[in-house]
Amino acid sequence: MSNPKRVLIADAEPLIAGLISRALQEVGYDTAQVYGGEEAIRWLSESPPPDLVICDYRMPGIDGAEVRDWMMEDRQLARIPFILMTGKTSSFKGWFEKPTNFTLFLTKPFQAQEVVIFARRALEAEAGASE
Repeated sequence: MSNPKRVLIADAEPLIAGLISRALQEVGYDTAQVYGGEEAIRWLSESPPPDLVICDYRMPGIDGAEVRDWMMEDRQLARIPFILMTGKTSSFKGWFEKPTNFTLFLTKPFQAQEVVIFARRALEAEAGASE
């Protein structure tokens, strides 16, 4: 990639965030890791916007859905593709009716290669939407 895409990874478990980060870096993405919803919001407030956010749902304090809700209040951040990671999809029944909020859902456990595939899909979907 000539101009690497920037990905923010938010997961309360540093090991998971690190695994995702390494998988994406191996294929040319630039990554930043935060370990909670509050940190994700702070990072998004203080840094240039990433091209993609990959965020776990279950985090102490502010969860992944709340991070996305906060992003949706800002016109620039609302356009960023958002992958929500979760161990359970049944609790997201109502959210599937709001396709603009989440670009993709990634169910745990997953393989590193799946994260790369999902990241590419989310970024391709965003590229197609902005054309």
